[in-house]
Amino acid sequence: SLKRRLRSLAKSSLHERSLAGKSEPLSLSLRCLFDLALVQSFLNQGSKNSDVILDAAVCHDVFVYEDLPYHMFRTNKDSMQKRALKLLSNSDFLSVRMATLGIKRGTEVHLRDFSTANRCSYICTRKKARPSINESLPILHLLSDFLRQQLLVNQTSAGQAKGQPSTFDISEALKSTTHALQEHSH
Repeated sequence: SLKRRLRSLAKSSLHERSLAGKSEPLSLSLRCLFDLALVQSFLNQGSKNSDVILDAAVCHDVFVYEDLPYHMFRTNKDSMQKRALKLLSNSDFLSVRMATLGIKRGTEVHLRDFSTANRCSYICTRKKARPSINESLPILHLLSDFLRQQLLVNQTSAGQAKGQPSTFDISEALKSTTHALQEHSH
């Protein structure tokens, strides 16, 4: 079903590209089509009104928390990239992402998604077609606030509860986030 849909999207896109005389490399178009088909097939599994899947009790798929925003950015569609920005700026999504992936991996993935959002914003700003780079900064601020809160919880609890991230892991994640914030806030 996904294979058929992807093939159909590729055919229609190639036809549209030839009519429009687009010079974009075919490999880029096929990659974007793959990402779009992947994201749409996943989002279509949920509620039609649901913009994001945030409930870990309902969604056990690690793909959502690790890779969905990344693929949303790679679709090259404005509406999908704006949804990805909204998703990454959502505190509920971040909390479930961290609970699902852990502090270390969750931070790495969130920083990767921030970089992807930044690249998309930079490229699109040059085309004057999409949001500016400043729209991706709240992603880092949210991550920084979340990690500071986790650090406070760890420091105020009598001891590290089983399954809780270590103070060291949280500190390292916060250090990486602070570095990214300093790098992109100038």
